[in-house]
Amino acid sequence: MKRHLSIGMRHWPLPEDVDWCSVDVLLRLVNPLAVPPWEGVECVIEPAEVLQAVRMDCLRPWDAELLTREHHIERIAWFVVNGWTDTIELDIGAPDLGWTAGWPIQDGNHRFAAAIVRGDSLVATGFSGSLDYGEEIGLLVSSKTNVLHITPGEWREPHAA
Repeated sequence: MKRHLSIGMRHWPLPEDVDWCSVDVLLRLVNPLAVPPWEGVECVIEPAEVLQAVRMDCLRPWDAELLTREHHIERIAWFVVNGWTDTIELDIGAPDLGWTAGWPIQDGNHRFAAAIVRGDSLVATGFSGSLDYGEEIGLLVSSKTNVLHITPGEWREPHAA
């Protein structure tokens, strides 16, 4: 069965190897809004700024240049409105072996920021690092092989047909 991320009425196919991670727990490790990882962005991005860009239809698609703080806000706003098909790539390291990742999001900071703004509970990730540690801290929720319906602020398994 092919997995899909469902937000509102939109459905996006996801890769076969998806791990679902808790947004709240990942926020304890990294927050691209509070500590923006992008060059040239040196202060906090408030969710209200992203929502203002959404209201003003100031959305920056994936192929546009990201040179200023406003560009990054518009990029996050684009994801808030349009969603995404790629997983957020994480590497949390292996703390039990003495190795930690400095910034665990390897790819997907704008997507994760959009998930925060939307109030998502889970994000689809490509997960690297210690699975035991990920489960221990509550980050790794599960590897799902069916369809998940995710709306801002909640997640649930679909009802069997």
